Amino acid sequence: MNVSPTFSPTHEGEPVIRLRGASFGYSDRRVVTGVDLDIRAGETVALLGANGSGKSTLVKGLLGIADHLGGDVDLFGTPQQRFTRRYLIGYVPQRHTLSASVTATVTEIVSAGRLPHQGLLGWMRREDRRIVAQAIDLVGLGSLARHDVATLSGGQQRRVLIARALAAQPQVLVMDEPTAGVDIANQGVLVRVLRRLVDEGVTLLVVTHELEALRPVLARAVTMHAGRIVADGSLDGVSAQPTGATPVSHGHCHDTAEPDTGSLLVPEPVPPTQTAYPREEPARHA
Repeated sequence: MNVSPTFSPTHEGEPVIRLRGASFGYSDRRVVTGVDLDIRAGETVALLGANGSGKSTLVKGLLGIADHLGGDVDLFGTPQQRFTRRYLIGYVPQRHTLSASVTATVTEIVSAGRLPHQGLLGWMRREDRRIVAQAIDLVGLGSLARHDVATLSGGQQRRVLIARALAAQPQVLVMDEPTAGVDIANQGVLVRVLRRLVDEGVTLLVVTHELEALRPVLARAVTMHAGRIVADGSLDGVSAQPTGATPVSHGHCHDTAEPDTGSLLVPEPVPPTQTAYPREEPARHA
């Protein structure tokens, strides 16, 4: 018997992220100060700005990775300090490669995304395995599912982490510089994957310098400067490179992330009939 969904989807238009005067940083050093921001269910948002403007710190603050130093942060209508359904927000970090010391297959790494949905014993159910396999297929790694991740290129390892995030069935997907170091052809495949997620109602928050590649799936632009939001509106009319941004080039990675030397998405297209977002099938009653 199939497993029913573990949560009800958020209604489109409801805030999934709400910041009021929020500040984030590290220890007592504030990097993001006094930010007000609403992101509603189903929105697709580009977070823009120059290196050091606070983009990555903002998303890390939402995820609890950076310190929350002031103001209010609500996630799915719940104050951050009381928010427990962390799996609802998937994260693909900028530092996307896995350690060379990791000894695990692609399936084993992606299966970690199912941990929040498993019981106390942590057993993988048939439905969990189906969702993991679907996430791997979605990012074009089906033929490498049993391969050791240490044998994969940097780009392939990035895809493993994208699949791991999708296996958790998030309602919000946060990605930090997903196209950095990726050639144009493979950026197009990534866009097609994201389009399928958006069509199924997944909210996107994407930190990016390479705006043009992601225009087909993003509708709103939030621009940061010196730790504050300085512009927020439609992506229409926004230049590919925000004012004050470091010149964009393939292979660019900001902060301390290591550049990717591999391909993100090889031309292994998603089958037209495949559901992009791994879903649990509804329960069937005899």
